[in-house]
Amino acid sequence: MNGGARLSLTGAQAGIWLAQQLAPEHPVYNTADAVELSGPVDEALLATHIRGVLNDAEALHVRIVEGRGGPEQVLAPRSSRAWDLPVLDLRDGADPAAAAQAYMEADLAQPVDLAAGPLFATALLRTGDRTWTWYL
Repeated sequence: MNGGARLSLTGAQAGIWLAQQLAPEHPVYNTADAVELSGPVDEALLATHIRGVLNDAEALHVRIVEGRGGPEQVLAPRSSRAWDLPVLDLRDGADPAAAAQAYMEADLAQPVDLAAGPLFATALLRTGDRTWTWYL
């Protein structure tokens, strides 16, 4: 899909878009995954690769916009794909694993703006000297 090209929504996209119009404050379609990493991790290298992979995944950069015949999907240009990769060190807390879980649950509860994006959130959560969680 070329940046700026508009395409019709798939059936699944149309259903999600309609549900979000009816209840924009509800994150019912948010999904998440967490990958537990143990051992030595080069934080900077991992963050660089996460950024690269997520920037190249075009499906994560689709926006749903109003078109002449209803909603359409458009790929956000690379220049407008701003997103954060928080790197949080939770080792000082009483229960770093519980803090990581709470962070992920709070983020997952946030509604997504299908027109503005991004359609994903991610973070690197350090829970021990040799343990990390990559949240997506």
